[in-house]
Amino acid sequence: MEIPNLISKIAGSKEEEREYFLAIEISFHAVKAAIWSVINGKTHIISTSSSSPWQGKEIDDLTNASDTAISVAIQNFKGPPGREPKKVVFGLPEQWVDGEKISSHYQPYLRSVCQKLEIKPIGFVVTTEAIVHHLKSTEGVPPSVILIDVNELNIEVALVRLGQIVGLQKVARSVSLGEDVEEGLTRFQAGDMLPSRILLHDADADLEEAKQQLLDYPWLDKLPFLHLPKVDPLPNDFSIKSVALSGGTEFAKTQGLIAQTPLSPKTNEKSAQSDTQGDSNSKTKDLGFIKDKDILQFTPAPSQSDSMPQPDILPQTQEIKPKRKLKLPRISLPKIKFSFPFRQKPPPVPEIGNQRQKRPLFKLALAGTAALTAISLAAAYYFVPKATVTFTVEAKSINKQLTVSIDPQLESPDQLAKSIPGQLVEIEISGQKTQSTTGQKTIGEPAAGEVTIYNATPQAKTLSPATTLTSPSGLRFTLTQETTIASKSGTADLAQPGKATVQIKATSIGEEYNLASETRFRVGNLSEADFIAKNQTALSGGSSRKVSAITKTDQENLKKDLESQLWQDSKEKLLTKVNDGNSLIDSSISQSVVSFEYDGKAGDAADTVSLNLVLRVSALAFNPQALNDIIESEISPSVPNGYQLTKENLDPKFEILKTQEDRTDFLVSIETKLLPRISIDQIRRDISGKTIAQTETILKNLPGLVRVQVKLFPKSFPFLPLRSRNIEIIIESN
Repeated sequence: MEIPNLISKIAGSKEEEREYFLAIEISFHAVKAAIWSVINGKTHIISTSSSSPWQGKEIDDLTNASDTAISVAIQNFKGPPGREPKKVVFGLPEQWVDGEKISSHYQPYLRSVCQKLEIKPIGFVVTTEAIVHHLKSTEGVPPSVILIDVNELNIEVALVRLGQIVGLQKVARSVSLGEDVEEGLTRFQAGDMLPSRILLHDADADLEEAKQQLLDYPWLDKLPFLHLPKVDPLPNDFSIKSVALSGGTEFAKTQGLIAQTPLSPKTNEKSAQSDTQGDSNSKTKDLGFIKDKDILQFTPAPSQSDSMPQPDILPQTQEIKPKRKLKLPRISLPKIKFSFPFRQKPPPVPEIGNQRQKRPLFKLALAGTAALTAISLAAAYYFVPKATVTFTVEAKSINKQLTVSIDPQLESPDQLAKSIPGQLVEIEISGQKTQSTTGQKTIGEPAAGEVTIYNATPQAKTLSPATTLTSPSGLRFTLTQETTIASKSGTADLAQPGKATVQIKATSIGEEYNLASETRFRVGNLSEADFIAKNQTALSGGSSRKVSAITKTDQENLKKDLESQLWQDSKEKLLTKVNDGNSLIDSSISQSVVSFEYDGKAGDAADTVSLNLVLRVSALAFNPQALNDIIESEISPSVPNGYQLTKENLDPKFEILKTQEDRTDFLVSIETKLLPRISIDQIRRDISGKTIAQTETILKNLPGLVRVQVKLFPKSFPFLPLRSRNIEIIIESN
């Protein structure tokens, strides 16, 4: 019997050296962390953190969020003290990955996290793939599921069939989550039935509310589901555990920490031969790792057959060379089937029959427990405390105005002439807008009918269509055609006037023109003794009503509103044309009308009026660094001793003075604050481990200091953290 081994098992004083690792999951809105290790040939989660938010843009924001998440995971760490994990597996969004490599755009983000937090990257997995892998492992079968990552700005819809990710679609959020998911699913190839299971994941969103929205959505009327899909939210820590367990397990296999699963006896001979060809090193290379080698210091020979990216060599110092690219191996997750070794029973603990041997072992166990407790307390004393030190300093204001020329034809800045290169940005933007009309007009139909005109003269008379007939009340009608009335006939005793029947029409609209029969009309300017007209039947058809109509003011207001709308939209489109590193000058934006067309004229009857408008919008952009150099050279002589001008505080205002050909002269106004020159890193080192009173004594001689406020966590802790990285410095101006 080996007594030392027994003592190790009972007291834990000589516990087998075990390495602990980090897993960091990065999404576009939050960071989560976990600590994991390999215990008895299996990957185990030691502790996890909650979500630490970040905005998805700034590198420093990601670094701070990662630091917070790691700190929380370490606080929850129950393992042996003094073994702070340094190696990390990253879980990344699909958009961060280009093939088998990390996208060049996001490499600086991970480089900053690794260097500033002093951790060593060992590989990465795509988070969605890790979740699918973990689902397959926990449920025992390849899942067919719709996986939805929910956040405030957008959702990511992943379609999974039999453990394979068919595709991912990112959809911007609207007021209806159901419609957003429907839009994402319709982007996949139509025809096949969709899985009737939806899983939601995101630690920050209200997944219960999202679940209820999806349960209420009419899926069977919208998409090809066999039956109403079941909707379930995943636990908040499911994604980070998936990254740690899936990615960590595959990495551990390449390092020999977990034995490779042997082939099943049922595996056909051909598959077994193909799987065993080549040595073990080739298998680890396929997963992106080199056994017994540091991936940050190993440079493999190039090979066209390598399907995984080769790890790059990160610099050993904190200086970042601009041409150096971060390359991490992608941890390849098995695509179809996962095999796990049978759980082995723990070895039996040797029995010691002699009671005299048990007593010293028991005492040794107590001593080891006490030592472990002391070490744990010491580790907590170092890692847990945090402090926020807020400086209020006396800032000095400085105002300056200078004339600066921006010339798109200029190739390099001219500080003496105060001229900097510019970029002329020009776009055409079109739009259509409809609004209600405010005018009114009367419309209707004129009355019409038939009259008989009588001629009492001895000569025939021809009347043109312009001839008017006037009623006794003054209503006027016109003939619809030229008419000839015969002369009178008969003897003097029995004279018969000539007559002709003709159609007439009212000169205006309205019901008042519907005159009764036997109305007498005067014919033109002719004598009523010679010519008269009468209607045998009533005149009818006259009507009128008021309707909406287009006014000139309606058109002018519509054009003004649409120009304002296009003006606002044009700025976003102009920004897409601006070169990287340049900034747009808002005051330089100008516009001109290319074309416009209304769908009706002023006076037309219409409830609405529409306008199609095309604008040409142009603006100037400039390089802020070039302008800051000129401003700094102008202001620096005025900066008092002990103060510093920070370019981050510069906020120049532009006013156009004049434009000459391509060059534009601006009056640039600067109003900024000068802060005392303070070394944040040096202050952290000076006050770490000090009491609040000692801290105030150390800081009282800082230039321009008005007051200092110290907040400790926990509040009862008597000292500032020994770990300087746990001290946050905030500088405010009075």
